[in-house]
Amino acid sequence: MHPGRVAVVSSFGADSSGLLAVVASIDPATPVLFLDTGKHFPETLAYRDTLSAHLGLTDVRTIAPDPQALARRDPDSTLHQFIPDDCCDLRKVGPLEAALAPFSVWVTGRRRSQADTRAAIDIAEHEDGRQKLNPLADWGEADIADLQQSLALPAHSLRHAGYRSIGCAPCTRAVAPGEDARAGRWPGFSKTECGIHRPVAVHTDDEIETMTDLDQLESQSIYVLREAYRRLKPLGLLWSLGKDSNVMVWLARKAFLGRVPFPVLHVDTERKFPEMYDFRTEYAQKWNLDLRVGLCPSVEEIDPTLPPAARSAARKTAGLAAMIEQNGYAGVIAGIRRDEQATRAKERVFSPRGASHKWDVRNQPPEFWDQFATPVEAGAHVRVHPLLAWREIDIWRYIEREGIPVVDLYFARDGFRYRSLGDQDITAPIASNATTLPAIIAELAASQAPERAGRAMDHESEDAFERLRVAGYL
Repeated sequence: MHPGRVAVVSSFGADSSGLLAVVASIDPATPVLFLDTGKHFPETLAYRDTLSAHLGLTDVRTIAPDPQALARRDPDSTLHQFIPDDCCDLRKVGPLEAALAPFSVWVTGRRRSQADTRAAIDIAEHEDGRQKLNPLADWGEADIADLQQSLALPAHSLRHAGYRSIGCAPCTRAVAPGEDARAGRWPGFSKTECGIHRPVAVHTDDEIETMTDLDQLESQSIYVLREAYRRLKPLGLLWSLGKDSNVMVWLARKAFLGRVPFPVLHVDTERKFPEMYDFRTEYAQKWNLDLRVGLCPSVEEIDPTLPPAARSAARKTAGLAAMIEQNGYAGVIAGIRRDEQATRAKERVFSPRGASHKWDVRNQPPEFWDQFATPVEAGAHVRVHPLLAWREIDIWRYIEREGIPVVDLYFARDGFRYRSLGDQDITAPIASNATTLPAIIAELAASQAPERAGRAMDHESEDAFERLRVAGYL
């Protein structure tokens, strides 16, 4: 019916051999399209070659993404970490669409038993102007295994390591007993299909997946970052090297397709821990950040009426003011949270600062329905706070979920760890045995102690921190 117009699309995954064996028995010259994303397991590439030779397939076509599109949309090859849908579109959906142009029918190995998202697929479908055939739609896993065994077909080597559905290496894990075959795809994301197949599962109202609290916080923060980038130019992001600012950089990379499109600012007191400077050097390079470092004035130049620790911390206020004035920033993104300290609980998401950089706590704009004001008079700027609604425990849960690197001083050594990182001379560790992320999260869930208990300035005069904040401190 369609001579020369039929192609098979195969991932050369765990269950691919059965369908390809049937195809080879009918016509080994049938075009077989394999999408080489550049991120496959080496075992998959080897299996493609082994299985093709074993079955005598003579027209296996390897389809790669467009190099210019890769350079433009994923220059550092990290897009999959932040926006996997875009990565799949770049490396699979777009290339397949172009490769299918000469064909009127394509054949897949999808089965209803593989996942809930495939539970309602039909054997024959019509999609985007061509027929799509799923001849194994009603086969079970045992049927596939019986066929592979009866034909003595070679197996994908990862199948024996618990990989029941095999995609790109960074986005695939082995599945646990009781999980469906595709549970190991895109771990940590709600994503279930790469995009070349559309989910057609039928769910009851109780089964419809909802966003988790971390998903909601992430989504809100990304919205804030994008709004700031659209409205405020030039814009900079403050990177203190602590856990919160690392989360903020991570969110910015998610918000802007794997890159941070504005400078990352470190106000350097030259009194940080050596581990923090090592972290800055390593991750500024790994994350391809446009790092700008500004030095702070000496403590002798700071208001002598402040208590000693607050006076030392106020050096950052002066250093930040100098960076803002030198570069004319209309917006500065900062990683403060309301739950950190009572004065910060009074903040807005978009918080205006006057030409003197001072914060007028009694004159903050209303923020209804996520509508943010960005009034900027001459010489003034806006502080943007994407993490304002997050709690300390949310930060750590997100770090655990996303695998975000942090300075190792946060983990206990010899019964102590740093819960909040600042300058060496005004920051102390807390007693702790938490050496892992789960242990830190459990510790926080049971603790009533304030997060900034190790910050010396928080133990000075009652108004010291508020004086710093009004003057422009973070």
